[in-house]
Amino acid sequence: MPNEHEKYNAFYNQKKANEFEKRLSFGEKLFSFLSFLRGARRITRWACVSLVLAIVYIVTHSLFVYLCDTYSHQDRSIAYSSQYGILTKHQVIDILGINTNTNFSALPLGALQSKLNHHPAIRKASINIANGGVLSIQVEEHVPLLFIEMADKAITGKSARYCLSPERIIFAYDPIIHTRFNQLPTWLLRAADVKDFSPGHEIAEEKCAPIIELARAANAYSDRTELPSILTIERPTEHALQWRLIFRLETGTTVEMSTLHNIPDQLERLVKVLNHARGINKKVISTCVAPEKYVPAVLE
Repeated sequence: MPNEHEKYNAFYNQKKANEFEKRLSFGEKLFSFLSFLRGARRITRWACVSLVLAIVYIVTHSLFVYLCDTYSHQDRSIAYSSQYGILTKHQVIDILGINTNTNFSALPLGALQSKLNHHPAIRKASINIANGGVLSIQVEEHVPLLFIEMADKAITGKSARYCLSPERIIFAYDPIIHTRFNQLPTWLLRAADVKDFSPGHEIAEEKCAPIIELARAANAYSDRTELPSILTIERPTEHALQWRLIFRLETGTTVEMSTLHNIPDQLERLVKVLNHARGINKKVISTCVAPEKYVPAVLE
């Protein structure tokens, strides 16, 4: 409790303030009042801004939490497996057109399974409802082994680029799904190689067996300083030259290879030629690694 002395000081100070205010001129009083109004407006403006920011934060945070909860609920309700890990779970969900409000028990599973099976990147798919109402999706993708294009597309008019699987199936190339396969070689076909150049077509084994063997053998080399990537592969259609393959490396080297002998052995021979050229600071322009022919490598 304040004592009598403190009460007196407070009364005295208030009295002095009142007397000082009475001695102020009208202009001084007006200026003081306007200053007060300006200060009040500033405080009000900042208070409004702070209030708006607080509301935006609360709404945004609530929406984020809601979306996370609903999506994670959907994510937990879908069991997904991929044979080769090419298509992600999110990509398959987008293909099916499933959203967070989907009632899985009412889905037309047959139609959705057919939709996946007709997708160019998918070889085989199955969909069913598992225990607990979980939507189970299994996917086996087409695996690109190499790209294929028509070498004489100016004549055939077929300029499309497709992929070829190890099972010799042609399927469409997707620049998003197959982006990690962009370093694969391209087989330049001629009209006599494949008459039906379209997705879903299976190329006869005698037409592409050496090509597939070469692509597989080249993919076994992970060190590209040892064996540079193959850019293009061609197989001459002339009867006298059908024994050979011609391919070009990313370094510009042109290589001839026999289709009648072991292709991995010939690739090993090529690696030795390239290593020797690097050892003497030369670049191989062209070489032939076919056992039945001895053609000295052309060096730069």
